[in-house]
Formats: sequence, structure tokens, C-alpha cells
Amino acid sequence: MLISRYLEGEKGEAVMVELMKSLRDNPPVSISSKAITAVRDYKDGTTKNPADGSTVQDIHLPSSNVLQFVLEDGSLVTARPSGTEPKIKFYASCRSAMGDNPEAAEAELEGVFKGIESWVSERIKAVGG
Repeated sequence: MLISRYLEGEKGEAVMVELMKSLRDNPPVSISSKAITAVRDYKDGTTKNPADGSTVQDIHLPSSNVLQFVLEDGSLVTARPSGTEPKIKFYASCRSAMGDNPEAAEAELEGVFKGIESWVSERIKAVGG
């Protein structure tokens, strides 16, 4: 799933910068009612425990202004701002146990996606977007 937000106007770039700063400095504890178990910051090359901010693992990749939130069920939400325009993208890949009921799994994932969309909108609004 991709959520792309173009942040219009003179302050669009500033909102995008503030959003990434906010996500780094005060990462959420949950997204769509699922606890976040790790925050991967590809800019500083660390994976942190959101409960106490401690570094639990280093990331050995080139630095990039990307944050990735690992949810308790293994789902991922990745935030990546554009380097050329006031636009930010959130990528979500969700996991669900299909079991004997694929329709229920699909409905669960749809609910998670809607929760992520709502979360993205709330975070952007909170920083003035």
C-alpha cells in the first residue's frame, strides 16, 4: 500500500521536514492499534526500541532520510520524503494469518490500511500540514 501526500504551499517543505523530525524525536507507540516493536532510522543507521529509545541494532546501509516502523505482527510502515518536492510517501506492507478464511484476513488488512491512512493524516495535521 502506498500513501502519497503532496504538501502544498509555501510551508509544504517545512511541514515535511517537521513531520520527519517529529517521527524521529517522538515516534509513535502504535499504528492502527498495533504496537510498534522497532524503529529503523536509515539516516543515523540504527534500529531502536521505541519503549526506551535504546539502540538494539545498527543498520549497515548508506544513510538515507527514511524511517521504518516495525509492528508487532511483522507489518511495516515506511516514511520517505521526496528530496526534490514537498511530497512524502508512506509505504505499508501488512501481514495477516490467512488460515482457513482468506476473506477475514483481507478484511483485517483493509482495516489496518485504513488505520494507517488515518494515522498519516493525523501526523501531518499535528505538525501544521
